[in-house]
Amino acid sequence: MEKEMGVWLDSEKAFLISLDEQGESVSRIDSDVEHRVRFRGEKKGFHRLGGMLSNRDKAHLERKKHQLSSYFHLVMNNLKEADKIFIFGPSTTKDWLEREIRKNHDLNSKLAGVENSDSVTERQMIARTREFFNEHQQKRIKN
Repeated sequence: MEKEMGVWLDSEKAFLISLDEQGESVSRIDSDVEHRVRFRGEKKGFHRLGGMLSNRDKAHLERKKHQLSSYFHLVMNNLKEADKIFIFGPSTTKDWLEREIRKNHDLNSKLAGVENSDSVTERQMIARTREFFNEHQQKRIKN
Protein backbone atom coordinates (compact mmCIF):
# COMPACT_ATOMS: atom_id res chain seq x y z
CA MET A 1 0.00 0.00 0.00
CA GLU A 2 1.18 3.49 -0.79
CA LYS A 3 1.63 6.06 1.94
CA GLU A 4 -1.12 8.63 1.59
CA MET A 5 -1.01 11.88 3.52
CA GLY A 6 -3.65 14.49 4.13
CA VAL A 7 -2.78 17.98 5.36
CA TRP A 8 -5.38 20.13 7.06
CA LEU A 9 -3.94 23.57 7.71
CA ASP A 10 -4.53 27.20 8.47
CA SER A 11 -1.99 29.88 9.30
CA GLU A 12 -1.73 28.76 12.95
CA LYS A 13 -1.35 24.99 12.72
CA ALA A 14 -1.17 22.04 10.38
CA PHE A 15 -2.34 18.48 10.99
CA LEU A 16 -0.64 15.77 8.95
CA ILE A 17 -2.78 12.65 8.57
CA SER A 18 -0.78 9.65 7.47
CA LEU A 19 -2.50 6.53 6.08
CA ASP A 20 -0.56 3.34 5.36
CA GLU A 21 -0.68 -0.41 6.01
CA GLN A 22 -0.06 0.12 9.75
CA GLY A 23 -3.16 2.31 10.01
CA GLU A 24 -3.34 6.02 10.58
CA SER A 25 -1.43 8.59 12.52
CA VAL A 26 -1.86 12.29 13.08
CA SER A 27 0.83 14.80 13.90
CA ARG A 28 0.53 18.52 14.51
CA ILE A 29 2.84 21.33 13.44
CA ASP A 30 2.35 24.74 15.01
CA SER A 31 3.35 27.78 13.01
CA ASP A 32 5.30 30.74 14.32
CA VAL A 33 3.36 33.13 12.11
CA GLU A 34 2.51 36.19 14.14
CA HIS A 35 -0.75 37.96 13.59
CA ARG A 36 -1.18 41.70 13.68
CA VAL A 37 -1.77 42.95 17.19
CA ARG A 38 -3.08 46.48 17.44
CA PHE A 39 -2.16 48.11 20.70
CA ARG A 40 -4.62 50.31 22.50
CA GLY A 41 -4.25 53.93 21.44
CA GLU A 42 -2.11 53.08 18.40
CA LYS A 43 -3.00 55.41 15.56
CA LYS A 44 -0.10 55.87 13.16
CA GLY A 45 0.64 53.35 10.42
CA PHE A 46 4.30 54.28 10.52
CA HIS A 47 7.03 54.93 13.04
CA ARG A 48 10.15 57.04 13.08
CA LEU A 49 13.50 55.29 12.71
CA GLY A 50 16.13 57.96 13.16
CA GLY A 51 15.42 60.51 10.46
CA MET A 52 13.36 58.10 8.35
CA LEU A 53 9.72 57.09 8.50
CA SER A 54 9.01 53.38 8.32
CA ASN A 55 5.72 51.73 7.47
CA ARG A 56 4.85 49.18 10.20
CA ASP A 57 2.38 47.30 8.04
CA LYS A 58 4.93 46.79 5.27
CA ALA A 59 7.51 45.47 7.74
CA HIS A 60 4.91 43.22 9.35
CA LEU A 61 3.79 41.80 5.99
CA GLU A 62 7.38 41.09 4.98
CA ARG A 63 8.05 39.34 8.30
CA LYS A 64 4.82 37.32 7.95
CA LYS A 65 5.82 36.26 4.42
CA HIS A 66 9.13 34.86 5.74
CA GLN A 67 7.39 33.15 8.65
CA LEU A 68 4.87 31.50 6.28
CA SER A 69 7.70 30.34 4.05
CA SER A 70 9.45 28.68 7.01
CA TYR A 71 6.15 27.11 8.09
CA PHE A 72 5.51 25.68 4.60
CA HIS A 73 9.02 24.27 4.34
CA LEU A 74 8.57 22.55 7.70
CA VAL A 75 5.27 21.02 6.52
CA MET A 76 6.80 20.02 3.17
CA ASN A 77 9.76 18.32 4.89
CA ASN A 78 7.24 16.11 6.68
CA LEU A 79 5.56 15.23 3.36
CA LYS A 80 8.68 13.87 1.62
CA GLU A 81 7.91 10.26 2.58
CA ALA A 82 4.35 10.43 1.16
CA ASP A 83 3.38 8.84 -2.14
CA LYS A 84 0.20 10.94 -2.48
CA ILE A 85 -0.75 14.24 -0.84
CA PHE A 86 -4.17 15.78 -0.22
CA ILE A 87 -4.43 19.35 1.15
CA PHE A 88 -7.53 20.82 2.74
CA GLY A 89 -8.41 23.64 5.10
CA PRO A 90 -10.57 26.68 5.74
CA SER A 91 -8.35 29.52 4.57
CA THR A 92 -6.15 30.64 1.70
CA THR A 93 -3.13 29.19 3.50
CA LYS A 94 -3.78 25.85 1.76
CA ASP A 95 -3.56 27.61 -1.61
CA TRP A 96 -0.23 29.17 -0.67
CA LEU A 97 1.06 25.74 0.40
CA GLU A 98 -0.15 24.31 -2.92
CA ARG A 99 1.89 26.96 -4.78
CA GLU A 100 5.00 26.06 -2.78
CA ILE A 101 4.47 22.34 -3.47
CA ARG A 102 4.01 23.05 -7.20
CA LYS A 103 7.45 24.71 -7.17
CA ASN A 104 9.01 21.63 -5.55
CA HIS A 105 9.90 19.03 -8.20
CA ASP A 106 9.79 16.07 -5.78
CA LEU A 107 6.41 16.91 -4.22
CA ASN A 108 4.58 18.34 -7.24
CA SER A 109 3.89 14.94 -8.81
CA LYS A 110 2.55 13.60 -5.48
CA LEU A 111 -0.16 16.25 -5.09
CA ALA A 112 -3.52 14.50 -5.58
CA GLY A 113 -5.90 17.32 -4.68
CA VAL A 114 -6.71 20.51 -2.80
CA GLU A 115 -10.10 21.47 -1.41
CA ASN A 116 -11.86 23.86 0.95
CA SER A 117 -12.85 22.58 4.35
CA ASP A 118 -14.30 24.02 7.52
CA SER A 119 -12.60 23.66 10.85
CA VAL A 120 -13.02 20.01 11.77
CA THR A 121 -12.13 17.59 14.54
CA GLU A 122 -9.17 15.24 14.28
CA ARG A 123 -11.50 12.27 13.63
CA GLN A 124 -13.21 14.21 10.82
CA MET A 125 -9.79 15.01 9.30
CA ILE A 126 -8.92 11.30 9.25
CA ALA A 127 -12.31 10.38 7.79
CA ARG A 128 -12.11 13.04 5.05
CA THR A 129 -8.57 11.97 4.13
CA ARG A 130 -9.66 8.31 3.85
CA GLU A 131 -12.72 9.32 1.84
CA PHE A 132 -10.67 11.48 -0.54
CA PHE A 133 -8.16 8.73 -1.29
CA ASN A 134 -10.92 6.11 -1.71
CA GLU A 135 -12.66 8.41 -4.23
CA HIS A 136 -9.31 9.11 -5.92
CA GLN A 137 -8.61 5.36 -6.21
CA GLN A 138 -12.05 4.66 -7.69
CA LYS A 139 -11.57 7.39 -10.32
CA ARG A 140 -8.21 5.86 -11.31
CA ILE A 141 -9.78 2.40 -11.65
CA LYS A 142 -12.55 3.75 -13.92
CA ASN A 143 -10.07 5.48 -16.22
